[in-house]
Amino acid sequence: MDTSGVLRRREERKREEREREEAEEREENEIVMSAPEIRETIIFPMVANDHHQSPFGVGKILSVDDENLSFQWLGNLKYTPGGVFLPGWIDTADKGYYALERSDVRNHRPWTGKDSDLRIRVADLLLKGRTLLDPEWRLTKRTHKRLVVALRAWGKTYKPPKTA
Repeated sequence: MDTSGVLRRREERKREEREREEAEEREENEIVMSAPEIRETIIFPMVANDHHQSPFGVGKILSVDDENLSFQWLGNLKYTPGGVFLPGWIDTADKGYYALERSDVRNHRPWTGKDSDLRIRVADLLLKGRTLLDPEWRLTKRTHKRLVVALRAWGKTYKPPKTA
């Protein structure tokens, strides 16, 4: 017999948590199905290699043309999944690129998918939204969890970093 109500309160907290998670999942499904918007973060499948160590790419939408997306790369030195995903910039003089929160250099412009000969369509997206990154430019724990499921649908396995 639970005369103090401790068990009842514990069950209520569990129920509230389940309801909150279900509401977040419904909201995420609506976000994924909605039309992409400029400045949203996007995540799309990639082939991992020595330079690009994650099975996905990350970008920020610059423009939408029918089903094609123009995006600025977000990344880190080796595109490690647990790293920061800062905006990519290209030096138009030497074609070198780098990741930095913002570039104040006049002849540097956003490093885009077009610079990498990469076209991304809406149908290619694994995830999109404005809350995929935390304030420190890292993928959130929730984003990593969603990536496990989304990449599995593309036939890829993904194990989030221990820090996520």
